Amino acid sequence: MTTTPETEPPKGRLLRAIDATVAQLWSWGPLYLLIAISPGLTLWPLLRAPALRYVVKNDLSIGQRYEVLAAIAVSIVATTAAYVAIWRRRRRTEPELGLGASFAATNRWAFVALAGPLLIGLSAVRIEVKHPVFTSFLMAAVTALAMVFFYRALGLKRFAPPEDPFVPARDGRLARGAFAAGLLGYCALLCWFSLLDHRNLATTVYDLGIYDNLVWQTAHGHFLDCSLIRGGNHMSAHFDPILLLIAPLYLLYPHAETLLVVQTLWLASGALPLWLLARRRLKNEWMATILTIVYFLYPALHGVNMFDFHSVALMVPLAMWAVYLLDCGHLRRYWLVFALLLATREDMSLLNCFIGAYAILIGRTRTGLVTIAVSLMYLAYVKAFVMADSSLLMSADKAYSYIYFYEEMIPHEKEARAGCSPRC
Repeated sequence: MTTTPETEPPKGRLLRAIDATVAQLWSWGPLYLLIAISPGLTLWPLLRAPALRYVVKNDLSIGQRYEVLAAIAVSIVATTAAYVAIWRRRRRTEPELGLGASFAATNRWAFVALAGPLLIGLSAVRIEVKHPVFTSFLMAAVTALAMVFFYRALGLKRFAPPEDPFVPARDGRLARGAFAAGLLGYCALLCWFSLLDHRNLATTVYDLGIYDNLVWQTAHGHFLDCSLIRGGNHMSAHFDPILLLIAPLYLLYPHAETLLVVQTLWLASGALPLWLLARRRLKNEWMATILTIVYFLYPALHGVNMFDFHSVALMVPLAMWAVYLLDCGHLRRYWLVFALLLATREDMSLLNCFIGAYAILIGRTRTGLVTIAVSLMYLAYVKAFVMADSSLLMSADKAYSYIYFYEEMIPHEKEARAGCSPRC
C-alpha cells in the first residue's frame, strides 16, 4: 500500500517537517551566526583599545572574557532584529517570502561584516612583524571577502547591461570621479609624507644624496656624474639615462624634495594603465576603479615611494604601460615605452625579457621575440662598452659594487697564507 501525504501518519509528517527545517536552517544558519557575532567582535576591541593584544596573545582576564561574551550576545540580538526588520519590509512586496529565504538573501550581502574582526586583527601593533604568516592569512581573507562583495554589487544589470560592455554614462562618470579622487589623494598624501620624512632627517645620503648630486650634475651638462660615487660617475654602479628626462624638472627647483615629488607623481601615474587595462578586460569601470584603489593602498608601493629616490622605481608605471599597449595592439607606442624601460636602468633589460614572454603568450610572437633579443643585446652592449665593469658582479676596482663595499672583509691572498698552519 502506497503512502500519500494524506494517509501518512502524523509522526512521519512531523519528522519530515523537522528534517526540512533543519536542512533549510543548515543552508544559511552557520553563515548567519558568523555574521551575527562579527559586529560584537569588531566593536569590543575598538572600545577597549588595550585589549587588541588578545588577537595574538590569549591573555584576557576573566572579566574581559565575560565582556566579550556579552558583546557577542548583544551583537546576535541586534543582527537578528535587523534581519527580521529586513524580512518584514520585503514581505510588503513579496507576501509569500519565508523567514529562512529572507535570511539567506540577506546573508548574500551581509557576509562582508566578516571582514570586521579580520581588520581588527590587522590593526594589532606590529602583527606583520611578529606573525607574518597570520598577517598574510588575514590580508588574503579580507581581500577575498571584498572581491566577492564588489563582484556581486557591481555585477548587477544596472551597472553592466548585456547590450553595453561598459557601465552607463552616469555610473561611468561616478567611477571615473572616484578614480580621480583616489589618484589625487595618493599624490597629496604620499608627497606630504615623503617631504615630512625628508625634513625629519629620515632620508639618507645613500641613496637620496647620491641621486640629488647625480641629477644636479646631469642638469648642468655633466652626464650621470656624481661626486659621491667611486670614479665620479654613476656608470660605475648603474646606467640610467632616463634621469635626463628628470633633469629639466629638477632645474625648476634644484632640491632633493623635487626628486621625492617627481617619484611620487610618477608612481601614482601607474594607476592610469592599470585602470585602462582593467576596464578593457573586465568591461566595467567600477571594477577598474576598485583595482586602482587597491594599487594605491598597496603597502609595497608605499615602501618604494618612501624609500628615498631610486631610478629603478620609475619602471613601475612603464611596465604597466608596456603590458597595456601590448594587450591593445598599440605597438608603436609600446616600442617607445620599451625604450624608456631600457633607459631606466641596465638591469631592466631582464624585466623586458619577461614582458617579451608575455607578448608571445598572447599571440604577438614576433614582437615578443624582438623584445627579448633587443633587450639582451642592449644589456650586453651597456655592460661591455658603457659601464665601468662588464662582469656580472662588477668586481673590478673601478666599479661601485657589493664587493667594493665589503672588500675589507674579504681575506687577501697573503692574509690567507699567513693564517695557515705549518701543515698547509
